[in-house]
Amino acid sequence: MFGHDLGWRAGFLVIGIVSMLLAWTTLTWAPESHKWLKYQQELDSGTLPEALKRTSLPYADLFRGGLAGGTLAFMVIMTANFMISYSIGTFGPTFLLNVAKVPLGDVAEILFFGFFVTIASYLGFSALSDVIRRKWAFFVSNLVGAVGFSAYLYLMLSNNTYIGTNFWTSPMFWAMSIVQGSFGGAAIVGVWMSEFYPTRVRSTGSNTAYYTGRGLGAGVYPLVALGLAGGSVAYALGLGIVGAVVALSVSIVAPDRTGREIRAIE
Repeated sequence: MFGHDLGWRAGFLVIGIVSMLLAWTTLTWAPESHKWLKYQQELDSGTLPEALKRTSLPYADLFRGGLAGGTLAFMVIMTANFMISYSIGTFGPTFLLNVAKVPLGDVAEILFFGFFVTIASYLGFSALSDVIRRKWAFFVSNLVGAVGFSAYLYLMLSNNTYIGTNFWTSPMFWAMSIVQGSFGGAAIVGVWMSEFYPTRVRSTGSNTAYYTGRGLGAGVYPLVALGLAGGSVAYALGLGIVGAVVALSVSIVAPDRTGREIRAIE
């Protein structure tokens, strides 16, 4: 509606205002974690056993007391997760415009449809993780991603990349949509890590894994993928299959404490 010059500025202005409103709402209304408050009370009163206190650098706690394997597994899982999503997010629009020959207006429609696929994926796989174990719901989500990327690569190798304006009938459009249908695995990892880490380092552990993955999977990986693909955006996108395969493989051996009772002191 606002065009190339004002469109992105207007969008960011709206996002900024909404973000500030949400931040204020959270600050005012959201309750603090009762588990964290209880732990902090015990810590301040000096009644905590020495082994259950945080170290001066809480990052050290992530690699002791049986947490090291899980910490490393979650770092790899988050890296693989971002490799999948940023394969589509970074290279998808350029692929649609330059390779699949989709007009700009239709690219916006395809990306908008992708948001709804992602929402459905988040809701579906998070619900599944409450029925079966976190790791197996995550495994299934990445299996969907591997199928989508396999279909994408098959279509690429058979030169069936055209989508055009009538994208609903295009196999390539549906292959990319299947990949986006795997994004719901990201909805599982947060609660999966929360059940794994003890209260004293829960935020430290989950955010260390998250931002290690984001730095490697969203920052470094797209550059590496483009180099490995010889500058081809189309094949760089297809390399996201590596993330799906790594994620589902590591999820098999990752620790899982689905449904455990979370205590303040543990």
